[in-house]
Amino acid sequence: MHSRGARPRRIDEIGGDVTQKSVVRTYQGMNPLDEAGAWGRAAAGDGDAFGRLFDAHSGRVYRHALRLTGDIHNAEDVLAAAFLELWRRRKDVRVVDGSVLPWLLVTAGNLALNQGSGLRRHRAFLARLLRQEQQVDPAEVQALLRADLDVDPDLLAAIKTLSST
Repeated sequence: MHSRGARPRRIDEIGGDVTQKSVVRTYQGMNPLDEAGAWGRAAAGDGDAFGRLFDAHSGRVYRHALRLTGDIHNAEDVLAAAFLELWRRRKDVRVVDGSVLPWLLVTAGNLALNQGSGLRRHRAFLARLLRQEQQVDPAEVQALLRADLDVDPDLLAAIKTLSST
């Protein structure tokens, strides 16, 4: 018999111990996940174990990214990039209390900040570009139109007969 309150060890279908205190529930069939065991296998390159971690944490990471970005498409991009970084840097990831979720949330936060900075730089670039287009000197345009571009004279004559609209 087991002592009162003690649970027998349970092993899941891929060999992970599911009797740990911090058990995460996944969306697929609500099977319990031994995160430490799954992370160990994922860090060794097991794609199925990594998929179970994605199932377990993608909702939390997505909601965090959505709060930070305010846009569902940007939040999806941040979610994908966070898990890509988790896979890419799996040998260097710092696990906190047996979970990769804190690392994922910090990474998603950083990615959302970087995405926001990139978007602001892109918008500023477009605004400068539009201002520059509005400041084109008509004399420069005329000079370019009159320039000898070393074009076949017959072709140039044919181009000039075309309508400008």
